[in-house]
Amino acid sequence: MGGAVTASATRRGPAVPALWPEGVVAGRFHVRSVLGVGGTGTVFEAHDETTGEDVALKAIPRDETLDRRARRELRVAQTLDHPAVVRLLDYVEDDDYAYMAFELVRGQDLTSAFRDGVLDDAGVLRAVAAVCDALAHAHAHGVVHRDVKPGNVLLRDDGVLKLTDFGVALVDHPDATIDDRILGTPAYMAPEQVGGRVLTGAADVWAAALMAFEALTGENPYRARTPRDLADRHAAVTATLTTARPDLPPATLRAIDRALLPDPDRRPEAGALRDALLAGARTLERRVVDGTATQGLEREPQAPVRPRLRALGDA
Repeated sequence: MGGAVTASATRRGPAVPALWPEGVVAGRFHVRSVLGVGGTGTVFEAHDETTGEDVALKAIPRDETLDRRARRELRVAQTLDHPAVVRLLDYVEDDDYAYMAFELVRGQDLTSAFRDGVLDDAGVLRAVAAVCDALAHAHAHGVVHRDVKPGNVLLRDDGVLKLTDFGVALVDHPDATIDDRILGTPAYMAPEQVGGRVLTGAADVWAAALMAFEALTGENPYRARTPRDLADRHAAVTATLTTARPDLPPATLRAIDRALLPDPDRRPEAGALRDALLAGARTLERRVVDGTATQGLEREPQAPVRPRLRALGDA
């Protein structure tokens, strides 16, 4: 993983939007198209003329706060080594931007996959189990993602899942903050997160379980317009998949419901939730084979997803 600092390819005047480098940047990356815009920078598809690889290039404007986030994300990327975490290829800086070159994942995010019905119920459980496996690895290395949501999980065309965007992660200990703001995506924030309290990996577990709940029911009961509204939703609503989807395997329902408890100390760890989700997926798949699937479960699980997730412990 390189750490070279290169000179700016071109100097742009103030009229150029801060998040839109163009042409060849950092002397080596030929920007082709925009993949997405986030809170810390813009992600482009680019061609690395040094290595000959196509990459996902995150361009983060040089700013005191964003510089800290870029270096935090770099530290996380150097800490984690897991097949379900997007891999950092290089990091370079110029006078205008910090550039993070990641492996390019061709496919769709889970927001699109869930919306388009790409995954059946078993596939949803396996997908979220893969996320939990990545989170278990991160938590074991002192990293709390803090922004787990379907849009930050990429489903590659061959079925491999990749957790991305550790730009607001906590590293080493819960009070290793980047700034004083509440960071993350409100719809997937755990109660302790929206309340600005000390965070642990339990906040990521909440978000992963809520992803599963939303995909399996078509509803996120914690969507709100403001942090105050979200806190009110947390106080008023306890999401229970057991009530919404009693046809799913009971042990898996219990695990997801526990992961959505308001008290973070009562939630399972990421590895335990992963195991419960995989067990539920296998049960649903056996129902299909045995011809006992209930309505909505008849579809054969998506072929590309299952072989990849067998790396999590299936025979």
